[in-house]
Amino acid sequence: MKRITALILTLAVAGLVAAASGHAGEAASPITAKSKLLLTVGPGFTITLKTSAGKSFSSMKRGTYTILVRDKANIHNAHLSAPGGVSKKTGISFVGSMTWKVKLTKAGTLKYRCDAHPTSMFGSRKIV
Repeated sequence: MKRITALILTLAVAGLVAAASGHAGEAASPITAKSKLLLTVGPGFTITLKTSAGKSFSSMKRGTYTILVRDKANIHNAHLSAPGGVSKKTGISFVGSMTWKVKLTKAGTLKYRCDAHPTSMFGSRKIV
């Protein structure tokens, strides 16, 4: 019984340490401009920004990024902005894929959203 209790306690502590270190499947250190990104909108009320390998991340280094935009619904758009005058977007009725080259020269926050649903479809990443 003592061994089971010790095992449960060990697993609980390991879980707390993992939770404190960040999100599961999320890159711990900032990604670099070598990373290609995927910005996906729809088909439901979702918008995500991940690496092309499908990994989540919370911060990114300054540099020039290639972003593949996949807009899957004609009721949404993809709108990306960042310090230094970065602003890219698709039209609301656009459905399809396009590639953006985005040069991030200033630290701050990269923001992305759907302009038709800005209070429910949005996200951000820290630029370092």
